[in-house]
Amino acid sequence: MKHILFITPGFAANERDSQCIPPLQLLAKKLNDEQDIQVSIVSLHYPYTNENYIWNGISVYSSFRKAPLKKVRVLNQARKWIGIIHKKNPIDIIHSFWLTDSALIGQVLSKKLGLPHLITLMGQDARPSNKYLRFFDLKNCYCVTLSNYHQKQLIQTSGVKAKWLIPWGLDKNDLKPAQRKEYDIIGVGNLIKLKDYSLFIQLIHRLKEVKPDLKALIIGGGEEESTLKEQIKSLGLQEQIQLLGTIPRTEVLDYLSKGKIFLHTSEYESFGYVFLEALAAGMHIVSKPVGIAETDTNWAVETTEEGLYSALENKLLLEAITSSFIKNSIENTVKAYLKVYGEL
Repeated sequence: MKHILFITPGFAANERDSQCIPPLQLLAKKLNDEQDIQVSIVSLHYPYTNENYIWNGISVYSSFRKAPLKKVRVLNQARKWIGIIHKKNPIDIIHSFWLTDSALIGQVLSKKLGLPHLITLMGQDARPSNKYLRFFDLKNCYCVTLSNYHQKQLIQTSGVKAKWLIPWGLDKNDLKPAQRKEYDIIGVGNLIKLKDYSLFIQLIHRLKEVKPDLKALIIGGGEEESTLKEQIKSLGLQEQIQLLGTIPRTEVLDYLSKGKIFLHTSEYESFGYVFLEALAAGMHIVSKPVGIAETDTNWAVETTEEGLYSALENKLLLEAITSSFIKNSIENTVKAYLKVYGEL
């Protein structure tokens, strides 16, 4: 039995929490279902508790601590949890997610305990703005990136290529078949500047001229929500765009299955898990060249507002897709990580 310790900034607070890093939840569950693998998880900043609990048969240790000296107290608590875990059942591999404080504590403890340390970069941690980069000699780290786009970003930032590229996969049991299309265009994501939902709204404003009965939906919450509501109001798009807020993942998948086009205006994605979900829901996609984006029959990849607008205008004229497409399965992701664990 190989004992894998995950260290992550956040993890599901309970088995009903479907919103906190869905692909990581799925990976943990599927790995733990393997006959010769046991997974334990230390989560640093979410949930907002300091406790040990069981999630789908996996022991999760939450290290959240309040100010003062919040960061130091969180890391100290995480070290204590890992000591308890290792004493109870010796750890074989430390697997950190995000090249941030989770990887930093993983690096320190892997040296102390003499254990291999795997780091999966997850997002903007591959960009030059990551302040933790200076603490790592990436040439001597075991790193994983999620897509070719992600890999190129890491090379551009550090001059180092990750040893492995492992894409996320979907669980076919989570998916819902494509349904009658009630929405022309849907967007899903955090309402932050990076996702550029202001551009999303501007595109809907332009498309309203050619399709006055256009129905669009934005799913997600965040710091830009009030600004976006004001933009929708000022452009008179209350009848065209609905801001749905944050909802459980099962409901997100249901809405995607009722949408014709998935529009993603984000400036950056390391992978874009929602791309997999949109394809599996039977949607056309229009996006910028981020994450796993690639031009094909059902996917238009554009860099400019004019390009996105033209692609949307063309997609609106096409027939809706009625079949699902699973671009990558979780079984492939698990198989890849098991191979990596065997090599460490």
